[in-house]
Amino acid sequence: MKRAKLDSQNSIDTFLKNIRIYLQAKSSRVVFKDVLISVFLIFLLGILVFPSLFLERSEYRAGSIAGEDVKADRDFLVEDKVSTEAKQSAILKITPAVFDFDSRLSLTLQSHIIQLFESISEEIAGSASKQSKYLGNSANEKQYYMDIARNYFEKNFGISISAEEFTVFYRDKFSSSSARAICKLIDKIYYDSYISSHNLSKLDMERGIIVHDMENQQESLITQFNRFTNINTLSTGLSEKADRILDGYGKDFKWAATSLVRKIIKPNIILNNEATEEKKQDAISTIKPFFFQILKNEMIVREGERITQTIEDKLEAYYAIKGGKGKKTDMTAFMGFILIVLIMGMTLLYPVRQWNPKSHDLKPTLLFLALAVLLQFVLIRFGLIISDAIARAFPVLSAQDCFYAIPFVTGSMLAAILINDRISILFSVFVAFITAFLFDTRIIMPLYSFMGSLFAVYQISNARQRSTFFMTGLILGCVNGVMIFALHLFTVNSFDWKFLVNLLMGMIGGMASGIIASGILPLFESLFKFTTDIKLLELGNLNQPIFQRMIIETPGTYHHSIIVASLVESAAESIGANALLAKVSAYYHDIGKMAKPQYFIENQLAGENKHDKLSPKMSSLIILAHVKDGCEFATQLKLGNPIINIIRQHHGTSLVTFFYDKAKRDPDANINTLSDSDFRYPGPKPQTKEAGLVLLGDVIEASSRTLADPTPARINNLVHERIERIFLDGQLDECELTLRDLNKIAESFIRILTGIFHQRISYPEQTASKEGNGLKT
Repeated sequence: MKRAKLDSQNSIDTFLKNIRIYLQAKSSRVVFKDVLISVFLIFLLGILVFPSLFLERSEYRAGSIAGEDVKADRDFLVEDKVSTEAKQSAILKITPAVFDFDSRLSLTLQSHIIQLFESISEEIAGSASKQSKYLGNSANEKQYYMDIARNYFEKNFGISISAEEFTVFYRDKFSSSSARAICKLIDKIYYDSYISSHNLSKLDMERGIIVHDMENQQESLITQFNRFTNINTLSTGLSEKADRILDGYGKDFKWAATSLVRKIIKPNIILNNEATEEKKQDAISTIKPFFFQILKNEMIVREGERITQTIEDKLEAYYAIKGGKGKKTDMTAFMGFILIVLIMGMTLLYPVRQWNPKSHDLKPTLLFLALAVLLQFVLIRFGLIISDAIARAFPVLSAQDCFYAIPFVTGSMLAAILINDRISILFSVFVAFITAFLFDTRIIMPLYSFMGSLFAVYQISNARQRSTFFMTGLILGCVNGVMIFALHLFTVNSFDWKFLVNLLMGMIGGMASGIIASGILPLFESLFKFTTDIKLLELGNLNQPIFQRMIIETPGTYHHSIIVASLVESAAESIGANALLAKVSAYYHDIGKMAKPQYFIENQLAGENKHDKLSPKMSSLIILAHVKDGCEFATQLKLGNPIINIIRQHHGTSLVTFFYDKAKRDPDANINTLSDSDFRYPGPKPQTKEAGLVLLGDVIEASSRTLADPTPARINNLVHERIERIFLDGQLDECELTLRDLNKIAESFIRILTGIFHQRISYPEQTASKEGNGLKT
């Protein structure tokens, strides 16, 4: 549990740190622009959820005249406020009031009296020296102690002791016996009694009251009130009690004790208005509202009719279920919705950032997700309008019957194809949550949307054909049917002909989601430059003009790229990387060599090497430039960021060893003193598994050409030696390849290269023929 809390806190700290870094890295103008775009998109989403806020409709109030006929287009319920309020009033009458009872009040007052008398007595006993200095006669002495006593009583009880009372107690020097006598009177007053300043009403007597003991926090219902005494009544009969309790004391003392107790006595039970009100609200909350039903096609109000309170209630309920709750209510809900979406969006920003593929920039991803949410809710809102239109055209159907045909899953499909399944699931959660605002009384619709989205995400995330959208939509329609069946069981609906209609609508909704997603996908691919598996398959077609050009201009590079593609595809499958992306990127990784094909050895004619006439530095610049040229070619061909990034990273920051060593051997001091940085690729190092695979495949395929006798053992040594060298050079430090992955990659490369360089079996007739011609195998 502690570990989970620590991880959660670390995640929050990391999120806040990322926000601070973002704000520091961006200029105020860029941050303001991003915030403005975010607020604008959230505002548009709010409009889609609360369109009535920006649409005018007639406002009807009791006493006004209806300007048009209003007819119900669906069945709905209207709260019977009169019956509900009557029931609430009835339960309030039987809800008892709550009183706080201080059971220790008597002991507290007695303790104060004893301490007070002791303090005054000690003051009198210990002030002889002060008397001689400040007091001249007995009158002054008495006044002096009276002032002390009054100060003590005012400070501790907030009361004033009279001269007569003081005289009586001063006579005994405020002795402890006097204090105990007063405490005895206080104890008798509070013993087994509730003293209150509140006059209990007849209603309180009938329903009882709840007494809350402040010491042990227990509550009890009191229905017998013989222990209750009003403090005013108690004060009136206090003298009689003193006569009985203080028997043996003088008349003056009884009077003084009674007068003092009358001043300090307090209620030990007090009405708690706050707790009483809370009890009333709890009681009211148990009362369920009463409703009466308005049937479809029932006339709610006719033009020219005066609006009564009942009609106003019907209209409010009707517009509420249609989404028009009134301007003031809508504006409050709209602002709350904006705040909720903003908080939820900020909450989901961290996982989206963590799960966003390294080949995708975060900002385009977030913008796509925002637009996909807007698109999804445009489709949902359009579906609601169509559902209302169908219900009007075919009265036997209700709008609710058509809700299952709404394409809830389109956005999730697009997110799964264009980004990945994890972010798509987050997208589905967000959409399902917001969908609940559109279906206030039908929580099954957000559930229906979310479950369909989950299925579609897992079904289509690895789609490589556009027909997959249609098949996914078809299967999704069947899944929707199962969901509708389960929801009917859950809601205990009858399986009549409308159930069959719902199944048909579910099938339509699934197919519509797939068809719409398939049609919109190319737009988002082009707009955000996303590279999907479908796009990769198109780019991997070797009949592309760029490959035809490579065959003619750089045949060696073309052949090299084909073999590298075979190597990395097999290796990617073995380690769980994107094999299609790795293979297609390998096809294009060296297209930059087309700028100067004859300067690369695989394209040179026998006996001709253009680098013989160049300095090592110049040769190195030409070799290094093929990465930059390749990125420019890829941009022109619109290959997409994932492939462009792999082209840029497929050499990392490795050293062009041949020309660096050549420079070191040159006798010219200006050349042999050049830094190795002049012979290194600019990088960056591979950032993804696929980029690391292309780097490894490129190096190993080129190295395998140098093997004079490519036996399996030599191939095995070459592969392991080259991978180890690349690893130790740090070129794989920034990608996600592990040592286990490298072992699997090596095994895959060895298997493929051994198959390429395998020795053909010599058949007898071939052997005889060769021997006869003087040839050796």
